[in-house]
Amino acid sequence: WYDLPGLATLEAARHGTAVVATRWGTIEDYLGDACRYCDPGDPASIHQAVLDAIANGPRPNAAARAARWTWERHAREVLAVYEGVLSGTVP
Repeated sequence: WYDLPGLATLEAARHGTAVVATRWGTIEDYLGDACRYCDPGDPASIHQAVLDAIANGPRPNAAARAARWTWERHAREVLAVYEGVLSGTVP
């Protein structure tokens, strides 16, 4: 029903693929309007979103938005939290 945070979706969007996802996870926090959304419990909603993605391709800003979420960025941010905990000043 949903993927947290939608790494496959982010990778697909970053490489120019039109993506469809559910709003039932956190992917909207990452891609915002750069993704087509559907209700995973509604076959008609899924069908329509997929048809739209096929017909219109990726959203113009999808690759750029997805590119902001890299493993390097996450590693730096996690490291900063650990360093903050160890020093007594969590960022």
